[in-house]
Amino acid sequence: MAAALNNDDSQTELSSTVIRKPADASWEQVYAIMSFHGVEALCLTGLSTIMTADMIADIPQEIMDRWHHAADLTLYRQLAFDAERNAFLKEFSAAGLSWITLKGIDIATYYPQPGLRSMGDQDLVIGYVGNDSGDGDDTDDAHRAETVIHRVMTNLGYTCDADWDRELSFTNARNGLHFEFHRKITSEGEQLEGLYSRAVVDHYADPWALAMPYGIDEQSMTAAAKTTASRSEPVRHGRGYRLTPDEEYLYHVVHMWKHYNSAGFGLRFLADTLVMLRRYEREFNTSYIHTMLETLGISEFENTVRNLTLAVLGSTTGTWNIGTSESAMLREIAESGVYGTQSMKIEKRINRRLAETGNGESPRMSAEPDATLLTRSSSGARSGGIRFVLWYWWHRAFPDKAWVEQYHPRWSSLPARLTILPLIRLSGALRHRQALSEEIRRTLRRRRPRRR
Repeated sequence: MAAALNNDDSQTELSSTVIRKPADASWEQVYAIMSFHGVEALCLTGLSTIMTADMIADIPQEIMDRWHHAADLTLYRQLAFDAERNAFLKEFSAAGLSWITLKGIDIATYYPQPGLRSMGDQDLVIGYVGNDSGDGDDTDDAHRAETVIHRVMTNLGYTCDADWDRELSFTNARNGLHFEFHRKITSEGEQLEGLYSRAVVDHYADPWALAMPYGIDEQSMTAAAKTTASRSEPVRHGRGYRLTPDEEYLYHVVHMWKHYNSAGFGLRFLADTLVMLRRYEREFNTSYIHTMLETLGISEFENTVRNLTLAVLGSTTGTWNIGTSESAMLREIAESGVYGTQSMKIEKRINRRLAETGNGESPRMSAEPDATLLTRSSSGARSGGIRFVLWYWWHRAFPDKAWVEQYHPRWSSLPARLTILPLIRLSGALRHRQALSEEIRRTLRRRRPRRR
């Protein structure tokens, strides 16, 4: 990975660097790790730089065939995503819709060459903004925007497979491509789950205020000026926006933080961090970024990720000078894969609940009158004893009203939350019996949360 990412800047260093496969690892195991993290194409590109021809010849042909196929597929999917996106964005623009590109759409272009970054889906914020198609009624505009999205994507052969508070998502069974159209960038439901702070939700309440149109000279205008210019000048058709460099980096860190708190994240996120730092190192307003990292509560996390990224991927010396927190994060990342694992998701959920109950207070099951059936002492919560186990599973069966309103608004009334919704959740859990069994076992262990 480091060889591919540093090939443009470190030719002299790379030419003298030779890395050998660990003697106690097979090429099958090495490839499995790359696949687990979705970095096959990146590693293949760096292979010839840090291994001799004789060393590469020792790789089994069956492994090399799979490796090349994965790399070819990564390039194909990037090109296919671009072609499909251009097709529906042309239709959106004609209907007056504007969009903000997020995450991989832009980050993939920061890599040294196309086809190095894998993508499972692509994300855009869609809306009537900065044009004369809207009538000023946000609710009506949102409804009309979704009508256009459904019409265009259905005509292109896509099926809507998810529609919830934050987004609509569409998948094409013919080519396997998946797009998510965001009503907003963050979700109150994820905030209630403890995946990020309320300050994060507030910061992204109006993502258009953090974006600028494509084509604006980034060197000539401040972010505020870009935003003001883009939103005060009506245009006949919709147009594309992107987050300003500072906001794009902040959102990248927030997105990592969400995955880290949810189920973990893998090596690809570190590669994204490196290419973004290098792309914008001379453009970042570091004072603003540091202030916002503190405000959003992710400053320490970002510092650890950045130090780890620069140490592990910033050069190809093979010598990593990292601290205790970076070492702990690297161990967790190695076990996580691209977006974490089911086991880690369960463990982190339990740890969040233990942390909630470890503040010396005695929170009840819910603020609802019907939830007074089960309370617990602070000592029982902090020790993670049987009272915690009962409290935990009560919340799993009967979530708080605010959470239900985000994810299951149809069943948010009190009678439905006590009758229909638990049956729906039980039905879903029984379809994933292995995960349910593991969650039960882990809660019964009543462990304290791990320190990060």
